[in-house]
Amino acid sequence: MKRLLVLTDFSKNAAHAAVTAVHLAKQIHAGLLVFHAYEMMPVDPYLVGASLIPDPESVYAMEGEKQLKLLADDLQTIVRRTGSSGEISIQQGISEGDLGRNLKNVIAANQIEMIVMGGSTGSTFDHFLGGQETMKVINHSTKPVLIIPQESAMDKIQKLVFATTYHSLDINAISYLADLSKLLEFEIDIVHVDVYKTEDPDLLSEIVFKRFVNGLGCDNISYHEVKGKNVVSRLNSYCRSCSAEVLAMVHHRKGFMKWLFDNSQAKKELQKQAIPVIIFPPDFIYD
Repeated sequence: MKRLLVLTDFSKNAAHAAVTAVHLAKQIHAGLLVFHAYEMMPVDPYLVGASLIPDPESVYAMEGEKQLKLLADDLQTIVRRTGSSGEISIQQGISEGDLGRNLKNVIAANQIEMIVMGGSTGSTFDHFLGGQETMKVINHSTKPVLIIPQESAMDKIQKLVFATTYHSLDINAISYLADLSKLLEFEIDIVHVDVYKTEDPDLLSEIVFKRFVNGLGCDNISYHEVKGKNVVSRLNSYCRSCSAEVLAMVHHRKGFMKWLFDNSQAKKELQKQAIPVIIFPPDFIYD
């Protein structure tokens, strides 16, 4: 059974993301795997009274398992209240160690469709660009990562904006989104971003990309373009003006996404982004 992997640190933001995951799981007929990773603080064995301190790992594990069960029970209550035809299968997982390494193991052992996590108190991109744990997730994942900001709701997606440079690696992402749009019945607005205001555009890449998209059999796809040094501000404005509920993009190790990390003005503008964002990791492959 395919599952949404819901990462939690038991914060209010993570709980909000988990509730959003319930609604999404119902729509795509998936289960949930709620997962918590923890890293223990070492105890100095020479510390006075250290021998009286309970085993840290067992304490962390017991408390984590308790919190996971409470969260899973709350989510099942939400499922029943929303009139689902049956309970969503909700599994729980907990492991000690680095989140990134744990993530690889969880994905390998389960049929994970997407990773869902909460954003920080600020904007989605503030969390994305500044969150160390978020980058661990993206860099160690082979699945799309959905970041849910605290103030957003994603009960129904009607329009999704996909920001692209027509890079060949973006084809995997648009294939995934096209299939998801058929299931959830939302429009895809493909927005070409050109931060360098290229005078001699790569027409071949654009032709190849659009030809591939035309072969996907979707009649709910449109194209637009934003360019210039204020491209991020314009992208934000465009998402607001077209009432997009979700923004999606591919995290390349080079190119547009690298530019986002290196450009301070872009970071400042991205802090105004408040809708959910789907990030496709560099190693994402859609079968």
